[in-house]
Amino acid sequence: MLIENAYRLGEAMGLPVWCADQTGPYQTIPHPGRS
Repeated sequence: MLIENAYRLGEAMGLPVWCADQTGPYQTIPHPGRS
């Protein structure tokens, strides 16, 4: 909810809002080995 509010507030203030928290076209999948 905090991020959505920040996007709305930024757009209302005329700031460029980049949606860097959204996932890309690739899904994350588990890989073998230690993390």
